[in-house]
Amino acid sequence: MVQLFWLAFISTCVLLLLTLWSGLRRRRRTHFSAAIGSLVALAVTIILTEKLVASRNFPREELDFHLNFAYAATLLTLPVLLSGVALARGNRSGLRKLHRYCVTAFLIAVVVATSTGIWVYTLSSAK
Repeated sequence: MVQLFWLAFISTCVLLLLTLWSGLRRRRRTHFSAAIGSLVALAVTIILTEKLVASRNFPREELDFHLNFAYAATLLTLPVLLSGVALARGNRSGLRKLHRYCVTAFLIAVVVATSTGIWVYTLSSAK
């Protein structure tokens, strides 16, 4: 179970990096595919996280601290997605800059959620 979670987590990270790289290189087809793959991998990771939380003892206060950033990162996918779709539809007046701001906020939240998640995992113990 734990190995499956880590596999999904690493897959999500790799797909996010591919999404970022392809977006910066303006490789649209790869970018769109990687973005969709990232969202699917993130959903799988979240489902497996719920199972992981049920199988381990996590310190409540530290877990709540981590969840603030995890929820923020998850919610920030919406402005990234909406600004990206608007940009892809051809209306570029200011949207590229908006999309980059949204992506930057999302990536900051992801990095903090990832680091606090790993930290909280190291504090956990098997039930």
